[in-house]
Amino acid sequence: MFFLTLVAIVKNEDPYIQEFIQYYKLNGVDHFYFYDNGSHPPLSDFLKDQPDITVIPFPGEQKQTSAYNHYIKHFGHLSEWAAFFDIDEFILPKQHPTFRAYLEDQGQNVDCISFNWVIFGNGGHDKKPKGGFVIDHYRYSEGKQHKNVKSAVRPSSVKKFLHPHFPNLKWLKKHTNALGSKMKGAENLEECRHVIQLNHYFTKSLEEYQRKLNSKRADNGVRRIDDKEAMKWLVSEPERCSVFYEDEICVKFLPFMK
Repeated sequence: MFFLTLVAIVKNEDPYIQEFIQYYKLNGVDHFYFYDNGSHPPLSDFLKDQPDITVIPFPGEQKQTSAYNHYIKHFGHLSEWAAFFDIDEFILPKQHPTFRAYLEDQGQNVDCISFNWVIFGNGGHDKKPKGGFVIDHYRYSEGKQHKNVKSAVRPSSVKKFLHPHFPNLKWLKKHTNALGSKMKGAENLEECRHVIQLNHYFTKSLEEYQRKLNSKRADNGVRRIDDKEAMKWLVSEPERCSVFYEDEICVKFLPFMK
């Protein structure tokens, strides 16, 4: 039985996934479940012989919620907690040494916790930087909490995912924000950054951003550049690069990255 697993749907994320794995191992993740949505080459070729990683081939369009529900059905019984984050999302606990420690401190009275994004911009990079780490290259952010959230859940409490940002829970199960306030959806307006935040490195460099805009979303199969309604959450680049600071994520975790 694992305490904490991480579930992500992945497509052609080879340049970023090792940093993601290393970061979340530092944060106490016991096992990773990667749903490979048609990567070339296959993700299983890239992540061979790693006993703490399970790769599930999962091709097709609009597969994100299906992947999450597959995990709940087939693997959910193996873990007390599961975090459903994308490869560009890095949780940053502020009052605990690790994400695992934060969850261990929550007790038994909560079944789903949602964490607000903080959106990061291109950091002045036109091209993808050579070497190094995403969390080091991109330190300019919106400087405030975004209303959108992603979630960690007790898999045993989940009825079904209908939305990639949070699940439908079983009767009488409890869904809160990071402060313990009750939630009912995918948005939270209560300020929680002093406790924990989810850094969202969606755009990265201008080069990578253009590539991403021309790729299809994992949840609805539509190219991002054509899905203007669904992309309204993304603030403008001047806003994404409005604040520079010696980001806590670098001070706290970068010295231990290899």
